[in-house]
Amino acid sequence: FRLSRTVQHWQKRVKSQSLLPPIVREFIYDSMESDRMRLAFAEAAYRQEVVRLGKVVSLLAERPIGMDDSVLSKAVKVTLEQRDTSHVIPSWLPKFSNFAVRLNADERGKFQFQHYEESINIGGNTALQLLLDDYDKVQTPWLKEADAWSLKVRSILYDLVEDALKKGIHSTTKVDKRLEELQQSWRVREYTEPSEIPLQWKAMYELVREIHKVRRVGEGKSLKFRDSNVFNYFQQWNLLGIPSTVFKIFLAQMVHQHVFVPYWPKLRKLVQESFDISMEIITTRFWLPIKDLMTELMYRPTSTLLTGISLEDEETSLDYMLRDLKFGDGTPETRHDAMTKASRQYEEDMNSGLVYNAMSGRLIRLILIQVQQLKVGMLNAAETIDVLLQTNRFNIQLLAIIPAMVIVTVGTKIFFRFLFTVRVKDLRPMKSVHAEMTGYLDDLESILLHAGDAACKSNSILAKEFLNDQDLGNFVLTLYNYLVLLDYSSPQPFPNWQCDAIHRAISGFLGPDGTLSNKCLDDQVRLIDQIKRKHNELAKHL
Repeated sequence: FRLSRTVQHWQKRVKSQSLLPPIVREFIYDSMESDRMRLAFAEAAYRQEVVRLGKVVSLLAERPIGMDDSVLSKAVKVTLEQRDTSHVIPSWLPKFSNFAVRLNADERGKFQFQHYEESINIGGNTALQLLLDDYDKVQTPWLKEADAWSLKVRSILYDLVEDALKKGIHSTTKVDKRLEELQQSWRVREYTEPSEIPLQWKAMYELVREIHKVRRVGEGKSLKFRDSNVFNYFQQWNLLGIPSTVFKIFLAQMVHQHVFVPYWPKLRKLVQESFDISMEIITTRFWLPIKDLMTELMYRPTSTLLTGISLEDEETSLDYMLRDLKFGDGTPETRHDAMTKASRQYEEDMNSGLVYNAMSGRLIRLILIQVQQLKVGMLNAAETIDVLLQTNRFNIQLLAIIPAMVIVTVGTKIFFRFLFTVRVKDLRPMKSVHAEMTGYLDDLESILLHAGDAACKSNSILAKEFLNDQDLGNFVLTLYNYLVLLDYSSPQPFPNWQCDAIHRAISGFLGPDGTLSNKCLDDQVRLIDQIKRKHNELAKHL
């Protein structure tokens, strides 16, 4: 995978240089030639690693199949039959771990309490008895097959490690000596003393564990200050570590005086203001809308516009005022006619005898009736508005939560997109990622269709028969590249359940029970088409 990224880097660099004007290319001709050489070296190392990967996958596909599940079921049954419960002290209180509450356990659509057996530990005697029952018929052939496969794995694994270490850059004599010792003992499984077995395994483990640090041809090397000549030059004057310690103290003092002291109050003020703004946003956009919504759901408040005011009392007061002036009988049925008469009388008093009517008090009372009518009308309108607000109060609270939902949704997407960019180490839109994943699936199908001889491909020949080590390595590496992008794209923007379904389908290619080992070419292509259909459904979430 690392070499694949290196090859892509040099390919992009060479392609970008070819787009430059001819005059510019003349000045950087040496650089262009060196980049092409590095690209050729990286591609050669990449092809070698692909062949090694194909050999490993081929070995894993030939791995002997383990025990059948029926053996485990039989072991559990024998353990239960042979269990001695005479020494077990009965308890009045059952163990909590032996019970479970399950919904719709037997498709009856309700909760059920179920009791399970005690935890079962298959003992060594039971396992030995089961293994020795059919030793000659079952175990002996399996052990011979496993022994032959193990010896083959040792030989090929040693060849792969030796090839990778010796063809890498800066191969040391110590590594060559250790490989020679492993070739004479671990590879052929011949030891002079039993005590050498764990030592040889440990040596092989250390080589395999450190093999990823070996730099292949065409790969760059990380620059470290500790490996530079400047560091080594100053290191020889660092007597007892005193100069370096004094320099660290001096550097810390300079940072404290020129960075911490002048800028710390401003930084603290900025952090405090940011915290206050964040808390205000959380309170205004999140806490208050959610609190009001829960209050609306759990406890519906009464009217707020007419709190402390009685519309019925105001209407009764208006009726009494009209009755006192002989315009009605003080009932709601005659209120409209009484108000009409009072309005006509108010107009007449304003047009004739204004001073007299005002001095007699009738005009004042008519004005008070007009004011009381206006008050009753306003209260009627307020009641109508209050009913409308109470009816749509829940909808208003939901509308208040929409900004919070938008902030959470957009913020989550931005966070996961940023996390995807950091993990993949590539800044690009998700549509291009989806398109690249589609290209990987097309490459899988292309590898199967172009591998081997066309004459040997038929429904009677398994896929592993016409796939050589390089094709198999390319196939598995392409699968890995697709799975890397798939895993990094979950749970945003692609949902987990769809990614898990695709992951399970892709996992069906590999292993002793995989389709590459047991199915023909047509079955492989149909499986890839099925994965493509699931992959195309992911585009709905972009």
